[in-house]
Amino acid sequence: MRILDWSGLLPAEVTADWSDVIAVLSGIYGEPSRARLERQKKVEIGTGQSPLSEDEIRAMPVEEAARQIASWRPDPNEWLVSARELGRTLEAVVKTDPASWASEPLKIVGLLHHPTYIHHYLRGLATADNLAGVPTDKLFDAIALMRTRPWAATPLGNANFDFDADWRGAEGASVDLIKSLADSDHGFADRRDEAWSILRTEVSRREEPSGIVDGARDPLESAINRPCTRALEAVLSFMGHEFRAEQVVRPDAFGLLESVLRLVDSDGAEHRAIIAPRIGFLRHIAPDWVDQHRARLLGDAAPDGLGQLTVDLALKWGQPNNWLLEQFVHQVKDAVRREVDNALEHYLIAILREIPGYKISDAVGFLSSLNKLSAAGEALGRLLRADDAPASVVTVATEFWSQALRAHRREDLAGFGWFSEISVLDDAAWADLTLQTLTANHGRIDWAHRVAERASSIPPTPVTLGILNELVRGLPDEWDRRQVAETAVSVLNEATALSDTPEYQRLRTTLLERGLL
Repeated sequence: MRILDWSGLLPAEVTADWSDVIAVLSGIYGEPSRARLERQKKVEIGTGQSPLSEDEIRAMPVEEAARQIASWRPDPNEWLVSARELGRTLEAVVKTDPASWASEPLKIVGLLHHPTYIHHYLRGLATADNLAGVPTDKLFDAIALMRTRPWAATPLGNANFDFDADWRGAEGASVDLIKSLADSDHGFADRRDEAWSILRTEVSRREEPSGIVDGARDPLESAINRPCTRALEAVLSFMGHEFRAEQVVRPDAFGLLESVLRLVDSDGAEHRAIIAPRIGFLRHIAPDWVDQHRARLLGDAAPDGLGQLTVDLALKWGQPNNWLLEQFVHQVKDAVRREVDNALEHYLIAILREIPGYKISDAVGFLSSLNKLSAAGEALGRLLRADDAPASVVTVATEFWSQALRAHRREDLAGFGWFSEISVLDDAAWADLTLQTLTANHGRIDWAHRVAERASSIPPTPVTLGILNELVRGLPDEWDRRQVAETAVSVLNEATALSDTPEYQRLRTTLLERGLL
């Protein structure tokens, strides 16, 4: 094909040996020419386009717009213009004006006709900010019709990514719409059982794999791109809506959850990835059920070691949950040991909340054995940096810092520099512990510029002068050292009342040695 394209630019004698091949290919793809080559280059840098813009669709009455969308057919000479882009444009319009587009949804589904457009129409309704005024009964009539797959999906392009070749995209969008109705508490009128039946059916259709085939680093990444597990997510939303409306959840929903907890291998991992971050939610709506199934959900009764994986996923993607942290201390520590994302933060929150099984002395010993005291210091500084951090919690964190200083064995403690961000922490206590940390760590500390700033914000004392001296002497990074030195010079000039102290003289000497005074 490259030879065919270039033959339109080259002298005939250069391409003579290729003349027969060029003749055959020209009959298939057209005569080679400079214009053809330039046009192909322009196509290569283009992006997908819709034959109708959002403004054009909005300017038409809804039914007329639906007819125009359904009647469009692709032009082989404009391959960037596709049904998919037209569907996405429709979705954006429906999302901003759901009441107009959903006043007669059954008629609109019939007019749009093609599964591609119905898919994006339903997705637009599902992602709308407000479904007020959308008639639930009529909406479910349209969903019911669509789910019968009432007519064949005709091709609307050369590649399947340009259009939906079947109804699965539209069926998935109907699940998203049911989830949106549940999350918003718009509700289902008298069609709640019908909505439940759809979700239960979709969760049971496990033959379809995730849309992510390669590159998924975590079961949740593949789960949110797989139809049956997306449906399971909608089931949990449905359960939440039903609990808010009735203060009870149908037993069939818990039976469905029990069935997915029996799944093994990647199937089990992906379904648990949806459930794990919602342990707190399940404890809220059904604490007895969670207690009854705790071993299968998070413990040794789970198949193929999936109990530990569920704990890992809960820590990585969920909010800290006191019940889980207390009941599964060993699993949480195992996740910390294996450096599961966010596991250390959850472990530290358990310490701050003084949950049984997380004594400060034990935690310091455990983290020291893993050489994670520095990481713990940074995590605590980040967790408690808000101005409204509870003083009682900061007291626990300060005691952790103090015990870490006593327990470390030549271990890096640089991460405790992040405690400079904890505004609730008393300045004198912070300064004393910071100086101890710098002394133990030979002047090396993370977030050094912020440590220097906080030291300079306190009225000068021998301790704050000692902090600045350790920083200037110990920091290996020239940029950090220069910033800190400028702060130290300023503080020294303000601390003349302390000029007789050893700390003042040491800092002055340090700055003189470096040519900064």
